Amino acid sequence: MVYPILFASVHNGKPVRNLDELLMMPEDFGVSRENRLDCSVDTREKAVIASEQEHIFCRSKGLEERTSYLYALFLEEITCNIIEHGFIMDAGKNSVDIRVVYKPDEVILRVRDNCVPFNPEEQMKMSSPEDAIDDLGILTVYSMAREITYQNILGLNVLTVKV
Repeated sequence: MVYPILFASVHNGKPVRNLDELLMMPEDFGVSRENRLDCSVDTREKAVIASEQEHIFCRSKGLEERTSYLYALFLEEITCNIIEHGFIMDAGKNSVDIRVVYKPDEVILRVRDNCVPFNPEEQMKMSSPEDAIDDLGILTVYSMAREITYQNILGLNVLTVKV
C-alpha cells in the first residue's frame, strides 16, 4: 500500500490527506463550492432525490429544462443501477458518492461506489440488439454523453460522465 501513497504524493506535489488525493482525482474539478453538488446515496429513494437535486442545481445554473432533465435522468439511471445490481452482488456496506460539477461549457457527473468492479463500457460492448431493453440505460447515457471514463482504483468504481 505504500507505493500508491508515495506515487499519489509525488503526482499531487504534497502528502496524501484523503481518498480523492490518493485516487489522484481532482478535488474540486477547478470550480468553486457553489458550482458543485455533492451527496451520497444508499437506496433507490435517495438516488431519486439526488437526481431531483441535480435537476434543480442545473436549472439554477441556467441550463435549459430539457438538458437539466437529461442530466438528472443520467444520474438516476447510473445510481439506481449501482444500487440494484452492485449492492446485491456485494454483501458489505455499500454507498454511492455523487459529485455534479457545473462549468460554463460542460457538466461533469462523477459517481463513485465501493461495490464489485463493473465497467459499463464492457457491458455496453457485450449487449446485443435482442437485449437492447435490458441495456437501454447504459446505451442512452453512452449515446448522449460527450465523454465517459471508468476506473476501478483501490476497490472503488469511479465513473466520470462529461455532458
